[in-house]
Amino acid sequence: MAESKKAEDIEKKLKTDEVKTEKKRKSSNFSAEKNSEKPENVVQEKEELEIAEMMQELGLEKEELDSNEELEVNKEYSEEKVKQVIELQNPKKKKKSTIINLCLLLVNLIFMIFIIKGLIANVGEVNLLDVVKAQGKKMWWLAGGLGIYIVYIVVQVLMYYVLIKDITGKKRLGLAYDVAIVGKYYDNVTPFAVGGQPMQIVRLTKNGVSAGTSTSIPIIKMMLNSFVNVILATLFFIFGVPKIPATSAFNNLLLTLLIILGVIGLIITIIIVLFTFLVGAGGLVTRSFISGIIRFGYKLGIVKNYRQTLKKVLDQVAEYKVSFRFMWKKKKMLVKMLILCVLECLSYAIMPYFVTRAFATSIGFSEGLFFIICISQYYICSMASCFLPLPGGTGLMEISFIFLFGLIVGDNIVWALLAWRILSYYMILVHGFTHELFHITKNIIKNKKRRELK
Repeated sequence: MAESKKAEDIEKKLKTDEVKTEKKRKSSNFSAEKNSEKPENVVQEKEELEIAEMMQELGLEKEELDSNEELEVNKEYSEEKVKQVIELQNPKKKKKSTIINLCLLLVNLIFMIFIIKGLIANVGEVNLLDVVKAQGKKMWWLAGGLGIYIVYIVVQVLMYYVLIKDITGKKRLGLAYDVAIVGKYYDNVTPFAVGGQPMQIVRLTKNGVSAGTSTSIPIIKMMLNSFVNVILATLFFIFGVPKIPATSAFNNLLLTLLIILGVIGLIITIIIVLFTFLVGAGGLVTRSFISGIIRFGYKLGIVKNYRQTLKKVLDQVAEYKVSFRFMWKKKKMLVKMLILCVLECLSYAIMPYFVTRAFATSIGFSEGLFFIICISQYYICSMASCFLPLPGGTGLMEISFIFLFGLIVGDNIVWALLAWRILSYYMILVHGFTHELFHITKNIIKNKKRRELK
């Protein structure tokens, strides 16, 4: 009896020791896990502190952003950005950029000549006068194309007129025209269309518009235009592209390849637009995400200076955020701008329709279907070539147009291509160059008069 009781006591003690050992093991594991998580928590806290410090330096704390109804993100930041843009206009830097732009334009012209020579070799030399005589009254469609170009420019001017009027309270049609033409010209002579916004900021500030407003007006226009363009492109890819006919297996293969390139370009464009709007509408989560991307780039050696890069990006995030919120509060301005954006995108997209109607001998479709097919084919050209580094998407734009519209136009494709590129690209360059030349001449005369008065 005593022995069995002793055995029970020993068994209970062993179980108690096992429970204690298990508790110690669990406690030890928990401590180890906690210690292993500590560096990550410290890194995360450090990142959040860095972001908070930078937002305070910029005057962009969350409370201030939420209550800010103006376009002045931060006066010092806006003025510094304008200063940097104006510095790019100094004679040495401007001379360098002008040389680069002229070289790119020369590449465009050489490529165009090369394509036209190749086409003439394939279809035989087609005299323009003979084409005009053969097409007869159909050539009046080119006058319609010219009219559409004028509509496109007028809509551009109206967009900036609405923005300037609704933001500053002043009606400045001349300034709106200047900003619109300068933006389109420099977008079309620089790779990835990056030259327009800086020049628009310069023009706005030199005409008495505040630094914050000058930097925000091009951003608002770009955000809305990108949004509308990507919606229209998506709709025409879904409903219009399937209606494009293929005449043979080879043509069907080429069409499929172009559509794939177009879809890839469209998807990338959608991602960029969504990210832009997320940056504009997002809060601390977006900033933390951006910080994580920059830190990842820093670890890979892509980003050289983490803090400096983070500060620069947060500047831009804050600028987009304030512009987005301001735009969202101005409902009437937003509606007007969206209508004008639709008109702008469609007026540019229907230029191939007028060109093909002028040079095609017969279209073989109902008028409505042909109209939709032309716009759909334009969006394939546009999206397939939107990420080429050359200005105006030179190369793939021409090749896409030749294949997609050549089936309709036939041997007149040489003149159709030339007419389309003149309307959609080279006329903008000539218009912008003439405008800039007039602007420079006017400034020289003004400065000369000032010196004479002194």
